[in-house]
Amino acid sequence: MRSFNFFVLDPIYKIFDAVMNFKKEKTDELLQKLGIELKLEDRGKKGKRLLRIILQKWLPAGEVLFQMITLHLPSPATAQKYRMEMLYEGPHDDEAAIAIKNCDPEGPLMIYISKMVPTFDKGCFCAFDRVFSGKVQSGQKVRVIGAKHVPGKKDDLYEKSIQRTVLMMGCNTEAMEDVPSGNICGLVGFGRSLAKCSITDLKEVMADPENPVWGRRRAGSTSEPSRLVEANLAFAVGRGKEVVQAR
Repeated sequence: MRSFNFFVLDPIYKIFDAVMNFKKEKTDELLQKLGIELKLEDRGKKGKRLLRIILQKWLPAGEVLFQMITLHLPSPATAQKYRMEMLYEGPHDDEAAIAIKNCDPEGPLMIYISKMVPTFDKGCFCAFDRVFSGKVQSGQKVRVIGAKHVPGKKDDLYEKSIQRTVLMMGCNTEAMEDVPSGNICGLVGFGRSLAKCSITDLKEVMADPENPVWGRRRAGSTSEPSRLVEANLAFAVGRGKEVVQAR
């Protein structure tokens, strides 16, 4: 524990103290010891803005997290062998269960959609999903099973064609011809079929925007805009990185 404090925490605390208390000489000394060289346009920054740049260069979270994921998380081919029983509610000896267990790209298509992500196209949403078995491709017809579906009935059951299959990289997407099992991808073409089926934390906040026209436009950009007629109020539901802002 003492070694962790000395080698890990103390240098971070020293950087925080020097930057946030505007100790320029101490900051320059620490940057030289750590081998961090700032760009010319960054040298004049102070406080949190400077601290953010230093930490991004010294301890980039993206590289650290990616390395931890690579080293410690099992591959889909390994994980699905012992997680199939938790992922699939049907018989554990049928064709779909065996394909999920083996992460078989030649098996029946089985996908789990975790959320709907808004795209740059107004009113268009992309389904963020993992392919457990089979291969998903653009133009393919699929059966969408909602959260309220009961086996043997047709409620909350849809048939849709996948318009586009995309690889999601942060805020950017890249079109893909097909995506085999074991991968995460985005699917365009489900419209609002799954808009009310995602399991999310719900938080209700009432806001009175300074610009009512802007507020109405914002409400129309979410996946579940609705209106409370009695009180003449418009409200919107957001998920994931979506936020309803009042300004």
